[in-house]
Amino acid sequence: MKKMIIVSSVICSLALVFFGVSFFNQNPKTAEGFLRFHIRANSDSQQDQVVKLLVMEEVVAYIEPRVKATSSAKEAIEIINNNIKMIEQISIAVLRANGFGYGASARLSQEHFPTRSYNGTVLENGFYDALIITLGNGNGQNWWCVIYPPLCFISGGTGDNVEYRSILWDLIKRNA
Repeated sequence: MKKMIIVSSVICSLALVFFGVSFFNQNPKTAEGFLRFHIRANSDSQQDQVVKLLVMEEVVAYIEPRVKATSSAKEAIEIINNNIKMIEQISIAVLRANGFGYGASARLSQEHFPTRSYNGTVLENGFYDALIITLGNGNGQNWWCVIYPPLCFISGGTGDNVEYRSILWDLIKRNA
């Protein structure tokens, strides 16, 4: 009887470990139909954070009218791709105009983003197509939003209405 309890305990423990590992190691899926926007600041210094927002304002002002009438993420990606050099030049020009000697790079790639809510639209944890602008070393706090659909532009592009979400908390609330 004692052996049966030990064997049962070991089996239950292994099952819990297996479930936990498989639950937390799920590969996030690639999300289709969205184009995100991510600016990586050079550092966390106040000056680098301020210039990051200045770059964001100029780039949003440039891309908003170009992607405003798009009807798909694919179309928005094509427009951004056709304008990627200009987006990079705008970023560098803002840096230079504000006395910064480091450069900027712009590219389209697929990047991982955590779950975020933009004015009630929830984008789950996963990989998304994204316009990535890296200022200098790109080691500072980031700014991000969504180009398509145009969720960046809902509140003037500042991203102030962002709500952080936890998948674990959502599961707890759902099962409560």
